Amino acid sequence: MAQSAASSSTNILDTVIQKLTDMRNTRNHKITTLEEKQIYNIVQWCRKIFLSEPMLLELGPPLNICGDVHGQFEDLLRILENGKYPPAANYLFLGDYVDRGKNSIETITLLMAYKIKYPGNMF
Repeated sequence: MAQSAASSSTNILDTVIQKLTDMRNTRNHKITTLEEKQIYNIVQWCRKIFLSEPMLLELGPPLNICGDVHGQFEDLLRILENGKYPPAANYLFLGDYVDRGKNSIETITLLMAYKIKYPGNMF
């Protein structure tokens, strides 16, 4: 039963990542088909991961270090495309994930989804 729940969670996570990365091919990136419950579950799941990690991370190369994204979802997708999607590359995002861009929800949700799926590649 536990394996079935884990499999279901993985499928939901993969669906969310696919929906968000597929937005790159749409004209209106403002529209998302994510449900509030999906986003809430991702936030809670990601929170557990962050709380389990040490406060100080000692990371080595290769590592893509990314500055402010400010909710610019297109920029985030471009960063991931140019630097390779996880787990093919490691990323350290320094903060300011949301605020100014039109797609702050999509931006932070994709970052958290990748953190959950690839905790050893996304920081």
